Amino acid sequence: MRRVSTIIIMVFVISTLFNGCFFTNNNYKRLSGKYEIWSYGPYSEYLKKRAKEFVEKNPRVEINIKDFNKDKYITSVEKSLKDNKNEPDMVLLTGEEIIKLLEKRSDSFESITTDLNSYLNNFSPSRVDEVRYKNEVYGFPWDSRPIVVYYNSEVLEKYDINMEEVNSWEEFIASGKKLYELSKGSKVLLTLNKSQERELFKILCYQINILDNQKDITENSEKIDRIIKLLSTMKKEKILKIINDQKQYNSIVVLGSSNSLGELKEKFKTSKWRVVKLPSFEKGGNNFVSLDGVNLVLLDNKKNKDALKQFIFFSMMNCDELLSFMYEENVFPSNNNCYRNKIIDRRAILLNDDKLWARFVNIQSNSKRKNNYYEFIKFMEVNYPNILNKINTGI
Repeated sequence: MRRVSTIIIMVFVISTLFNGCFFTNNNYKRLSGKYEIWSYGPYSEYLKKRAKEFVEKNPRVEINIKDFNKDKYITSVEKSLKDNKNEPDMVLLTGEEIIKLLEKRSDSFESITTDLNSYLNNFSPSRVDEVRYKNEVYGFPWDSRPIVVYYNSEVLEKYDINMEEVNSWEEFIASGKKLYELSKGSKVLLTLNKSQERELFKILCYQINILDNQKDITENSEKIDRIIKLLSTMKKEKILKIINDQKQYNSIVVLGSSNSLGELKEKFKTSKWRVVKLPSFEKGGNNFVSLDGVNLVLLDNKKNKDALKQFIFFSMMNCDELLSFMYEENVFPSNNNCYRNKIIDRRAILLNDDKLWARFVNIQSNSKRKNNYYEFIKFMEVNYPNILNKINTGI
């Protein structure tokens, strides 16, 4: 009798396990839905490739990737949200864009706080800070933008300027003055358009840690004044030149990330470029800075998005695919499992075989928290025009 009971229990357990597995597999097979994702640039091709593979595994799911010209992309997203029609199901946005759009319409996007909780350790805390809005998470981090300094060594060598020896912004200014004087005013170290000038201000704010959660942004006036003084000096001493041409990319020095490498390859194939760390405010100071990355954001259109969420995990958790995409299209993944406990030793030929990707890993891993990210974006929106005026007038 005892033996029969044991057999019955074993059959029940095996049956339960089998049914559990079967139910899970059926759930996977039962994923269904028709979705449209709006994208731009290199992101579109990656999404198309992954969507094709996902749909092959889930034939009841349809995913259309609509590719936009980047210059028209955010305007198209804003118009779609405003008109409340022809809305996509998912879009690509930076943290700043998420905040600005939610401020205009609070029900624009779907919170993914619960969905992302299990994956938070996959991302650096500073990166997750970018997608928080009023204690909710609204974006799944895709890429990050750790900042380095690229420079045209072919030009600088003619004037005996060695960027390897530039460790502080003070030394950066000294090198820029030397270049301008020796070239008799024909060379300026750093040339930016107005959008890049704004990014430079953000880089400096992140570097000097304006987003310290111990203080309100406006209480960091001393740090902001230091940035204003630095940028004002750079303009006054002819180290920094601002141009109106949004397309031009002729700077001798480029403060950029992985995406900048692709632009340098395309426009300066025959030039000698090198890379160094970002100068700090003082020698030995912080030079680990990462600018805002792109995120996958779900629209709150009341549609069941279970399949679309599974597609996000399918696309953003596959480190082999993300690393391949990184090397091909210069998109550095936010998912730190892609380089955690791995040797990232691919070299950049354009940069004298520098281990550029290992640099990016180190910068992203050590970048400071952006605890007051929401407050900082609002601060920029209100105060940047006045700050820019102070920089230009030298006040």
